[in-house]
Amino acid sequence: MKRTIFQHITLFITVAAVFFVSGNIHSQVSGVNSYVFQNFTLSDFGDGIDASKSIVWKPRFSEFVAQVQKEGENQENVQASNDSDTVVVLGQNPDPERSNIRYTEAKPEGVTEVVAGTPQKYVLGVKAQFSQQGYNWIELTPNKINQDANTQAQPNNAEEGAAPPDINMEATPFRIPFVGKAVDLTMWVWGGQYAWWVEVYLRDYLNYQYRFSLGDLLFTGWKQKRTQIPDSVVQSRKKLPASPTLGFEMIKLWSFPSETTDQFYAYFDLLQYSSIVSTDIFDGKELAEDIW
Repeated sequence: MKRTIFQHITLFITVAAVFFVSGNIHSQVSGVNSYVFQNFTLSDFGDGIDASKSIVWKPRFSEFVAQVQKEGENQENVQASNDSDTVVVLGQNPDPERSNIRYTEAKPEGVTEVVAGTPQKYVLGVKAQFSQQGYNWIELTPNKINQDANTQAQPNNAEEGAAPPDINMEATPFRIPFVGKAVDLTMWVWGGQYAWWVEVYLRDYLNYQYRFSLGDLLFTGWKQKRTQIPDSVVQSRKKLPASPTLGFEMIKLWSFPSETTDQFYAYFDLLQYSSIVSTDIFDGKELAEDIW
């Protein structure tokens, strides 16, 4: 009886060992798949993370943004604001005194002094004024600074006290790439009880655009706004190399049609996302990179 039990135990250990060895062999051949949940920063708006990516933000305003009338302008193109005696000209450059962006020294209390090893000192502010009510909009896009075309090098904002980039620097629109599979996106937004709402625009490698609302600005002070990124958003491809990724395209603000056209202000800080990152290990992984 004891011998029979011993034989069964021996058989069980032998079978388990076979499965263990075969599993290890399979892992060495097919690879080991593991996933890590991580947080990443797309932009810190004028601080060290933007500097490391050579990013400067640029604005674009919709048609009825307030503009300066130049001497000798065709009066047929001139309209007066409903809220003031401001005279604007349609189809020209916005008046920078009333519609512009700037980096401002400020920080939400919910943001730590240092993020990813870089001091947090600046936020991105935008102001605008329009000549007509309606669905007026403002686009804020990340741009890659053209180092060759600018006489001054991009400042290293990783150092405390460094100045933010000049918004007038020559730069090219740039989609900030995501890492892994993004599951949600957050951004700190300052509201001043304005009847506007905020959207973020993403674009995949197939050139499909996705837009997500972060809500309105009918509140006072800083709030961290959040949106989920659903599985329907294409973020990568199964075939290797899987270098094409999802990209962050822009922030877009829209006014409610009932909103007045007088001066509008908003501020933004720390655009981040949570992502599931694959750490696959397999023989020949170096060839899965985009080396061509």
